[in-house]
Amino acid sequence: MIDLIKIAVDAMGGDNSPKKVIDGILFNHQKNKNIFYKIFGNESEIQKFIYNKIDKKYYEIIHTN
Repeated sequence: MIDLIKIAVDAMGGDNSPKKVIDGILFNHQKNKNIFYKIFGNESEIQKFIYNKIDKKYYEIIHTN
């Protein structure tokens, strides 16, 4: 198995966040399956946009206030 590249992402740091950020992750994941995303932000808000759209083996949500 190939080691995944790990990328940290601030999901709450922009306009229309976290939807716009999660949309970007999902778009990138369609073409690039060798990245693991460590997503920082409000877990319940992030889950609304990522749940069941990408396998959990490709991301982790780290809840922050």
